[in-house]
Amino acid sequence: MTFASAVELLHTATLVHDDLVDGALFRRGVPTLNANWTPAATILTGDYLFARSASWAASTQDVRVMTQFAESLMIVVSGELRQQFTSKASISRDDYAKRIFAKTASLFCLACEGAAVLGKAPEAQIQAITEYGRLVGMAFQVMDDILDFVGQADHIGKPVGGDLQQGLFTLPAIFFCEANPSDADVAALRGADAGNRRIVERVVEKVRSSGAIQAAHREAREYVQKARELLNQLPQNDYTQRLHALAEFTVARDL
Repeated sequence: MTFASAVELLHTATLVHDDLVDGALFRRGVPTLNANWTPAATILTGDYLFARSASWAASTQDVRVMTQFAESLMIVVSGELRQQFTSKASISRDDYAKRIFAKTASLFCLACEGAAVLGKAPEAQIQAITEYGRLVGMAFQVMDDILDFVGQADHIGKPVGGDLQQGLFTLPAIFFCEANPSDADVAALRGADAGNRRIVERVVEKVRSSGAIQAAHREAREYVQKARELLNQLPQNDYTQRLHALAEFTVARDL
């Protein structure tokens, strides 16, 4: 329970800092801390949450868990740093995979590995459930990126097309770009017109009307299928069935 709380609080801390870095005023329809507080107060609050989450992880008194917790935090932060110093307009599948692992899937890995270690699982099962976490985390972020194109702003808690507005090309946009390498609007967003709201809206509509959404959804389902296959290496019981259901829920979110 303590370790689960540590992971959840670590996640919350990353969101506090992310919202400040991105200048986001709302998350899930609710004002962010930096919408009401100074940058200094927001940063210090995020720092406090990081420290508190680390103290909870340390209270497990398991060196492997504490080490993995620290490494996961480094992965999340280094991913954000890399994003700050590299082109956001990248349409590389490899760059995208690295980005979503760092920002999302790494925390799923941490939650799964830590739980298995504390539960005294055999090493083979620890590796299987950790990889399950990575795959489900990747699928979760792909679905989140799909919703950025097809969701409703009041439902997802942020403007539709928000990633493109920030210059981030997620998997649906990458699929569209691969099929339409000469699209003028995409070229504009990757150049002098980066962040232009009218162009963003046009690209969102183009992505929606192409097969890009369906292609991204298929990729998310492939992640989930591989994750579920790994569960065959675990004891088959009610908990395993819940992990199957969790994986399926990840790709069943409203489209």
